[in-house]
Amino acid sequence: MKHIHRLAAAFALFFGIATSVASAPALALSTSTLITYHTQLTQVFPFDNPGAYLGTLRVAISPDGVASGFYLPLDGTPVPVSGGVSGDRIWLNLGSEWQVNGTVREGRIVGTARSQDGTTMDRFRFEASPQS
Repeated sequence: MKHIHRLAAAFALFFGIATSVASAPALALSTSTLITYHTQLTQVFPFDNPGAYLGTLRVAISPDGVASGFYLPLDGTPVPVSGGVSGDRIWLNLGSEWQVNGTVREGRIVGTARSQDGTTMDRFRFEASPQS
């Protein structure tokens, strides 16, 4: 039953049903604010891939730099997001699959992503633009 409540809360957060949430394109916040991004992952190693994996990132950044939320791949189900922000640096774990390291500039997140399981050497470019 505890897992059902967590899952319901997760979907409520992801789909914007939470009541004390507002959108903003910046990460320097005085209170936790939910931000929605359009994302794309493009493979860059061991070879460039012309296609991209698209998705939506909904993340809240607390005043102390803790990131939490959900990532929804275009062709998948929502996964939890955890991570943090320090200055213009951001790191995110998208479920148990992806680890993202990047920077925040003009509201956009740009960086690299890699598999967290360590079984692959694949590297990806990660880009996230605030949803307007």
